[in-house]
Amino acid sequence: MLLDTPVVRSVLVTALTLDVGRWMWWPNRMGRIPQEPFWNTLSYSNKSWHVLQLTGAKTAETRARRLDKSITLLASGKAR
Repeated sequence: MLLDTPVVRSVLVTALTLDVGRWMWWPNRMGRIPQEPFWNTLSYSNKSWHVLQLTGAKTAETRARRLDKSITLLASGKAR
């Protein structure tokens, strides 16, 4: 019985995890599908704009300021 428990649990938990998928883990509520991140809904040109703003900065201060601006815009649901 001692060997049976780990084997059965490992098989059942793995099968359940594969079957239920992303709805299994806490704190998601059952049946609620997570929304797609806002970044994935942006067009290629808008994604490029945010990336180029950061990679094109010459100083750390400019990079930090631009990063704050991008985070603020994306958190509020705006592309630019």
